[in-house]
Amino acid sequence: MGRTGPRAPHDADRHGLFPSREQSLVLRGALGDGPDALRAYEAWLAMVDMSRDFDREVFRLIPLLYENLRRLGHQDALTGRLKGTYRLAWAKNHRLFDGTRPVLDRFLAAGLRVMALKGAPLALCYYGNLGVRPMSDVDFAVPGDQAEAASQILAELGYRPWRTLDGDVKRFRHAVGFKAPGQKEVDLHWHMLVDLCDDTADDVFWQTAQPFRFLGRDILAPDPSRLLLLTIIHGLRWNPEPPVRWIPDAVMILRHGRQPIDWDWLVGFATERHLTYRLHLGLAYLTRQFAADVPPSALARLAGVQPTLRERLELRTLLKPLRYESAMGPLLDALAEFPRLPGIGGPFRTAGAFTHFLRFHWGLSGRREIPRRVLQGLRRRTTAGAAGARN
Repeated sequence: MGRTGPRAPHDADRHGLFPSREQSLVLRGALGDGPDALRAYEAWLAMVDMSRDFDREVFRLIPLLYENLRRLGHQDALTGRLKGTYRLAWAKNHRLFDGTRPVLDRFLAAGLRVMALKGAPLALCYYGNLGVRPMSDVDFAVPGDQAEAASQILAELGYRPWRTLDGDVKRFRHAVGFKAPGQKEVDLHWHMLVDLCDDTADDVFWQTAQPFRFLGRDILAPDPSRLLLLTIIHGLRWNPEPPVRWIPDAVMILRHGRQPIDWDWLVGFATERHLTYRLHLGLAYLTRQFAADVPPSALARLAGVQPTLRERLELRTLLKPLRYESAMGPLLDALAEFPRLPGIGGPFRTAGAFTHFLRFHWGLSGRREIPRRVLQGLRRRTTAGAAGARN
């Protein structure tokens, strides 16, 4: 029986989840081949004001667009500007990577097990060009019991976290960002994804991790099947500025063919972890828009899984602007994220854990502040809604 859960977004309500028209044209120009890519590029030129700055997400795609146009032998009056953006990304990525050498050396000297996530393995193993995949940080994962040691090493090297790695952060988050002078940024993960904050999920990624040569050091990276899952689930979330970079990342993984995707594992793991709707949504989009090589049988199996009540609530906050527009958005957002945390327990323990999570999630000093924060949010959003209606 087919899925009867939340419907797939249509063109009318996809803004904020899937690319805008401008972003879609740039993606087609960057990922397409021959005449199709050139037609998309020319359509983009016809609609965009070149005297203004590019859309932020479009700007991140420009290096890949430039490289594809260069491969196709196309040049025009804009080529120099595109090439400059490509060179800027190339230089920034080299500087970013070089800045992590001391971090990686200290991690390895301390005997930490290190896995590179997201940008580094994607750029080096799948894009094959450090200039076409802009990055703002380097993501390293370590096992959960090594997170404090890794955090201490980063602190000794002058990195400061956005939030202290205490017990609450370890329990309620999957990673913390660290910054150091000189635009050095490292994201330290002890879980792979905010949607997979438990050790059993982490084990699946560590057990299948593959050798990855990075900066002349031997570390690990996710295998293609796990990296594809991380890419789609991390990227496919509603945002006023839709984060579209997951699309070329996923396309590159599927096109590379360095190792076949384990579709049986992917569908089975997504089913077990209540991720089938988002995974199907992402893979179906890639197949429809970019002819991604996804087996119809895998899409059919994903489409046939009935979303649980918990997943339905989650999807209403992740795939729609509810958290931004509804008076109850922030509370529903927390309710959707909370069930994925490990060790929730029975109803009384769950209620206590949820209020503790709300205190953390909203940055409150104590749980007694929760009712006041809820009322303030309701009042603020109701007032804003009334003002909008009058206008």
